[in-house]
Amino acid sequence: MIEHDRTGKKTCFVICPIGHEDSEVRKSSDHVFEQVINRAIQPLGYHSLRSDRIAKPGRITDQVIKHLVADELVVADLSGHNPNVFYELAIRHAVNKPVIHISRKSELPPFDIAQERTVFYDPDNVKSVNNCIDDIRKQIESIENEAFPPNTVAQIIQHQESLESRDELKRRYGELSSRIASIDQKIADLVDHVPPKELLEQYRDEITTLRSLKEAGIVSVHRNREIALRQFMSAIDAETQEIMIVGSSLLGLLQKAQYKELADKLRFKVSNSGVRVKFLLTHPAVSDLRAEQENRRFAAIGREIIQSLRILSSWNVNPSDVKLYKGTPTIFAIKTRRQMLLNPYAYFATAFTTPCFIVETDTEHMSYYYEVYDTAHFSAWDTTTAESISDFSQTIAALEQNLSEYTAAVERVLKGP
Repeated sequence: MIEHDRTGKKTCFVICPIGHEDSEVRKSSDHVFEQVINRAIQPLGYHSLRSDRIAKPGRITDQVIKHLVADELVVADLSGHNPNVFYELAIRHAVNKPVIHISRKSELPPFDIAQERTVFYDPDNVKSVNNCIDDIRKQIESIENEAFPPNTVAQIIQHQESLESRDELKRRYGELSSRIASIDQKIADLVDHVPPKELLEQYRDEITTLRSLKEAGIVSVHRNREIALRQFMSAIDAETQEIMIVGSSLLGLLQKAQYKELADKLRFKVSNSGVRVKFLLTHPAVSDLRAEQENRRFAAIGREIIQSLRILSSWNVNPSDVKLYKGTPTIFAIKTRRQMLLNPYAYFATAFTTPCFIVETDTEHMSYYYEVYDTAHFSAWDTTTAESISDFSQTIAALEQNLSEYTAAVERVLKGP
């Protein structure tokens, strides 16, 4: 997971020659880093980071790539034509995110990137350094106020995707034409044998049902949660901004082998894609309210919730993206901006064994199922009943200490004095 500045500033990752400690290359890079780049970006709300200054333990190559993919801004110093610099620059170009090229005045960029705008500086000339700082700030302001133009790599990728999309469109059009022709023939055969009025009456109820499902936004119905989740994984893959999950302990989703593929996808979203993933679990203080009807031992669900918190902590989920709801959910649900998976809880069955359905919506015509559950279910996140977490270790320790007290309180309510 990319770590941002504790003050909330945006991150500017700096690509530059590093060299060995005390080498001329390192001294030159340190000078440009401090006297040019930091002076340019810090007044605009950015903090700088360089590969040799990443404090978090781990493989440095993996960490560098994560920053190249996810950070808001990259500044690349092309001076010295260092191979590592051009390798890292190629990764940034491939994801088509904002990058500013700078270089010593005495060096021209290689041919392959000569068309990209470069800010030049003379480290021994105060006026040249100040001009470079001004130009970097102007580029940042332009990036923040306008769409970042695609670089050469991104243009080629987009062009190739466009060609592939056209070929796929032609293929689908051909399939659709064949299906329409087949349907036309079947209708013609039916009309030859069934009077039109009788045919309409025969399918009237089916047509009404299909129209109702379309208006509701229901796209598929599934026998149980495992089948529905397999279908919903494509919606997880497609989401680029936010995913929210509501459940009791999330035991199945986070801890069971049959859901590992989906759990891995969510973990990747959390760690590498910049997508915010929010988890709303039941607070252990009330989790035992469902224990008897699910034929579970008291405190078992509470322990599962605590284990799920440990797993989310190991994923490096931001604690602010996890809340504990002091009420028992009526539906296990996952939401993206386009689709929802809804799994209603039955009184005398575990929820993951009961039927599920998937609904979708769009920005122009929001389906009423999506709208109702977005407002009446997922909005629980913003209520005072949803308890925030500031530190996983402290929360887990407090829940473990109080779990027996929670269980005793619920037993008193359910069984009476």
